[in-house]
Amino acid sequence: AFADRTAGAAELAARLGLKEVAPKLRELAVQPGDSDLRTAAAKGLAGLNPADAVTALSPLLADGTQPLNVRERLGVILAELNTADSRAAVVAALKDVPYRIQQAWAVALTANRDGAESFL
Repeated sequence: AFADRTAGAAELAARLGLKEVAPKLRELAVQPGDSDLRTAAAKGLAGLNPADAVTALSPLLADGTQPLNVRERLGVILAELNTADSRAAVVAALKDVPYRIQQAWAVALTANRDGAESFL
């Protein structure tokens, strides 16, 4: 219940552009805990402060200590962010994840022209 409420709050904060909550979202996204909460916080952070999201989330993509489902979702969030830095982070981490995650990231990257070019 707490994770659901917090995830909803993260989504609402991003929709409303409440940039003052970005540091808390960053904290929730990078620390161990509920996978859904972490990815909701990461998505909110990406919406509020894309550059900070890339800085905070990129190291987690290739971190083998992170749960695979979290790494997969974070990579998709960064790929969908569609900035040069976010695409580069996903492409750089492709070699460090299982095939299933590579597929998910490839689909997210190739959803637009710039991402497709980064992927190739």
